Amino acid sequence: MKNQIFVGSVLLASIAISACNSTTKTSTILLEGTAKEMVMPNNAKLHITIECINKSYAKSGDELKQKAQLLKNELAKFNIDGKELKTLNFSIVKHSEYNSKTGTYEEKGYRGVHTFELVLNQHYDKLGAVIDVLYNSSVHANLDIYHTVQDSTLARVKDQLLQKSLADAKAKATSIANGAEVKLDKIEKIRYGNTLQYSDLENGVMVGNFSGAGLMYKTEMAVSGENADMTSTIEINPKAIEISESVVVSWEIK
Repeated sequence: MKNQIFVGSVLLASIAISACNSTTKTSTILLEGTAKEMVMPNNAKLHITIECINKSYAKSGDELKQKAQLLKNELAKFNIDGKELKTLNFSIVKHSEYNSKTGTYEEKGYRGVHTFELVLNQHYDKLGAVIDVLYNSSVHANLDIYHTVQDSTLARVKDQLLQKSLADAKAKATSIANGAEVKLDKIEKIRYGNTLQYSDLENGVMVGNFSGAGLMYKTEMAVSGENADMTSTIEINPKAIEISESVVVSWEIK
């Protein structure tokens, strides 16, 4: 009886060892699919900065307040509510300038700075007119313009690009598999956002450029707002913005 039990134990152990030896690592192929589209801007963010220098702190504060109100009055001509001006930065600090003759810094009073952000959205078609007003206003504001894409447009385009990215990854994988005389099997994983880990590369083939670059959908231009004598309308002709998406897909191959 003991011999039978011993033999049976050896047989079960042999089966277990055989099962372990039959386990093999699955080969995979790892691909990046990409897609991009050029989209015309339909939104703009204006960063409007007003400045002043006065002998006293209070006078600088009063002047900033007056200029801000004047700015709001100018924008009201285009049905743009002054509440749409959002403060990005406000400061009143001591100001000094370097005197090259004496080689020293001399205090000149207090420098006030107030920077607003104005997002045009539905007022985007009024961009040129708004810039004209700012140029010819006694406020003499400094102006930076950032051309962007509205959130609803961006979401729609990115959704389409994700679908195209998946199709691009599959097309690349199919082409490589045909060349290597293997077949694509089921998808092992899908990763969004150009993020690779070392473990991804252990048993597969990596094809593509994983730079980790972020999405870019903004162009920028700067305008000096110190010419109060301009009478001609400024023509703004922004370039198209490139929106891109990518996915990383891993297939098992057989």
